[in-house]
Amino acid sequence: GKATRISNSVIGRNCVIGADVELEDVFVWDNVTIGNGCKLKKAIIASGAVLKDNVEIVNDVIVGHEVVLGPDLSVPSHSRYVIQMDEDDDVQFDQEVGREGKGFRMDVDNENPDYDYLIWENGDPESILESGSEESQDDDDDDDDEDGLQTQESLQETDPYNAFYDEVLDVVRERVRLAKTLNKEVLSNVALEVTGSRSAHHMSPEESARAICHAIIATGPGDLDYLKKAFACLASILSNYCKSLALQSELIGYLEEAVMQHPQAQGAFPHILHVLYNNDALEESCIHKWYKAAEGASGVRGALRDRTSALVKWLLEAEEEDSEEDEDDDSEEE
Repeated sequence: GKATRISNSVIGRNCVIGADVELEDVFVWDNVTIGNGCKLKKAIIASGAVLKDNVEIVNDVIVGHEVVLGPDLSVPSHSRYVIQMDEDDDVQFDQEVGREGKGFRMDVDNENPDYDYLIWENGDPESILESGSEESQDDDDDDDDEDGLQTQESLQETDPYNAFYDEVLDVVRERVRLAKTLNKEVLSNVALEVTGSRSAHHMSPEESARAICHAIIATGPGDLDYLKKAFACLASILSNYCKSLALQSELIGYLEEAVMQHPQAQGAFPHILHVLYNNDALEESCIHKWYKAAEGASGVRGALRDRTSALVKWLLEAEEEDSEEDEDDDSEEE
């Protein structure tokens, strides 16, 4: 529209933006309508959302799918809007969406968030990588999942997950697979879009990591060079979602699940583990644990274990070399 100003923002497909609109650090998904006079700063507007005239969003706000806000509405900072409430959410909801609005507002405590939401620090969109909700499990919880595959059973294939995965798949295909160079800009864009989609669909960190793993492998199962570069580029996102050793073991399970669905990628399995290890998304102990759990396995899992034996041998030799160097240093000090 006339006199509209857009800076440091991304606009999706089939969007309608009115006159005298200001967008700064805003990510607008597909099929969004933004009315005249709206002022938006540091926000994610999910697909199908409608902002009627003179809606003002100041800071750290996510507007979910199909939500309608306004007109003449000033949105509080750190708000999250959803089209329907989840009875299991231990969060205060209200209907402050404007006189023509549709949906519910959920307050998020900036000091102690129950959900991860969009956080900008010093105006840097890449700080979104620091905003993932941190799991409280101790590393000792690693013993709970003997083979790293428990989550594959507990993560049910629900419609919300499938819709979320389809969006992540589109993001990876467009932002990663088709990118000429995989750099920090790609990382930032993927983090921004996945986090917004995750919030809109109420996905957990585990479900998010699972979707990313499957999407990367699905977009290039037979292209080893692409898989290595893609996982290296997005390793920090996976690391953010899988901080504990237990979740890292589950991450290996997601990778195993994905390559089983895409046989062309099975040869890439140990290379992906190596890339994630080199980029601090996997601890060595998790790789050893998976390898031990797969001992005696037949079929695809047995084949994956055989392929991974060279990596495990390399990790053990590197550990022995480090131990010898430490002993030599101690001897010199004496």
